[in-house]
Amino acid sequence: MTEQMVEKMIQLRKEFPVTLSICYDDAQLDEMTRWLGSDFLFHSQVPGDLGLKMAGAFMALSGTGCERALLVGSDIPEIDKDILQKGFNSLEEHDMVFGPSADGGYYLLGLRTASLKHLENLLFSDIPWSTENVLKLSLERIRRHGYTVFLLPVLQDIDRPEDLILARRKGLL
Repeated sequence: MTEQMVEKMIQLRKEFPVTLSICYDDAQLDEMTRWLGSDFLFHSQVPGDLGLKMAGAFMALSGTGCERALLVGSDIPEIDKDILQKGFNSLEEHDMVFGPSADGGYYLLGLRTASLKHLENLLFSDIPWSTENVLKLSLERIRRHGYTVFLLPVLQDIDRPEDLILARRKGLL
């Protein structure tokens, strides 16, 4: 199932012409390029918790010269081109964008890469990952420091077997 959702993201990239960077864990680069092709930037995930992995992904992108970046989970069956476009465009007027997930986390985080240095500790440190308070705490921190945020529609992510069953019932998979 994970493979299908990753392949869906690859298909969306064809409709949304941007550079796609794929961060992978527990795989070899040759496995990834054999599966997905070599038209992408590939980055091995840094070790650590989810916050460190996300910070590492943004840091890798900041070195490529991109000005705006969206970090999107591969477990979001409802995501589409319009959501990605709206998130990307929102970074013209906002410091960051979140795509809230139904479980209290988020499926998408977008930043202007120039602001990453200032936001790293606010966004990626001391967050209770995989809890219903992830987005709430992140938003409180960000707004307290005066940053502007754009929120995308709430979508369901696939974290547990019950999420998969629900997505299938809704016809998303």
